[in-house]
Amino acid sequence: MAAGLGAAVTLLVGTSLAATEKAETAQNETRPEIQGAWEGAWELGGQNVMDAGPVQARIVVRLAKTNENYAYTGVGDNLDWGRKGFRFREVVYRHPLVQMEISDWESYQGTINKEGTEISGKYTIAGNPPFPLTLKRTAQPATAPERLRESDYAPRVGSDLQGYWTGKLGGLPLSWKIAEETNETFRAEMDNVEQGAPHQTVAVTYFAPSVRLLLTTKSGMFEGDLNKKTGELVGHWIQGPQSTPMTLRRVENGKGTLDERAYIPSGTNDLQGHWKTKVDKALLGLPKGTLEATLHIAKLPKGGFAATLHGVDYDAMFLPTNLPADVPAATVEYTPPKVKMIWRHNFDYTFDAELRDGKLTGTVRLGNLPLPMVFERMAGK
Repeated sequence: MAAGLGAAVTLLVGTSLAATEKAETAQNETRPEIQGAWEGAWELGGQNVMDAGPVQARIVVRLAKTNENYAYTGVGDNLDWGRKGFRFREVVYRHPLVQMEISDWESYQGTINKEGTEISGKYTIAGNPPFPLTLKRTAQPATAPERLRESDYAPRVGSDLQGYWTGKLGGLPLSWKIAEETNETFRAEMDNVEQGAPHQTVAVTYFAPSVRLLLTTKSGMFEGDLNKKTGELVGHWIQGPQSTPMTLRRVENGKGTLDERAYIPSGTNDLQGHWKTKVDKALLGLPKGTLEATLHIAKLPKGGFAATLHGVDYDAMFLPTNLPADVPAATVEYTPPKVKMIWRHNFDYTFDAELRDGKLTGTVRLGNLPLPMVFERMAGK
């Protein structure tokens, strides 16, 4: 009887394994590949300024298969926020689920349809609820433009618009880099550095004297006229239902008047200089490791200091806050040895420290979160 039961069990198990193997083989045969290019867009909230439709940011994801075990690599472009070739940390495909780990802050999980033409899922940013994002396969993906170089937008004879333009939206400084191509088309970017949003892609329309500078997300635009006498662009910034007067002026140097000499210290306890620090990720509730940040402090010709913060590792592809970017401090106070810096607008950062023995030692507060931090001078700076 025991032998008979054993044989029966063996037969049942063997049948089960055979059925499982057959099912897996069938699944593999119907499992669509995911390598290739995918395009998508997600809604940023609010109405766009062109047709009152949703404000959207467009992305392109390119997936490549690395072996026969459904392992992939991923690279992404953010078309409207000037990000190109952002490498994903990990892509895992377990049919029908597709999971992409983009950074410590970002991940995406979706389900591919049986035709292999669409992945529907949700994109998550740490600390925020996930939101829907659908990626559709494409044979002709759009490409993110290359970042403009200073030589691309240097003012030149024969171009009314090429140059570096600045203006203020209330108290918020904004700037535009405009390059005119030889075929009378334009490439342009808008920098909103105080809110951590540089390199936003801009579409330019020019029928003299009328000018339109439209963010390609369609979240806002400048409309006005070129005043040939003053050389100014005079008009309005339009965003949602609001229209705010704005004047843009072309300046010679997009980098401002400070040069590297403003950052050179003459002594160990001079505040000006280039500084760096590393932060334990665990303090931010992130996986093990460290994050690097740099602080650039210049001594101003008429007294006082200017400082910018650069998040070296904060390289999120999809976030509108598009760091890394040099984010200027609104306030820099230095009464030796005490230092206080404040970043306002969307950041709400403060740094209270003391400068002793060539180090800035203190506490950064991100809202209500205190982080001990020590900045040291960068080698060779």
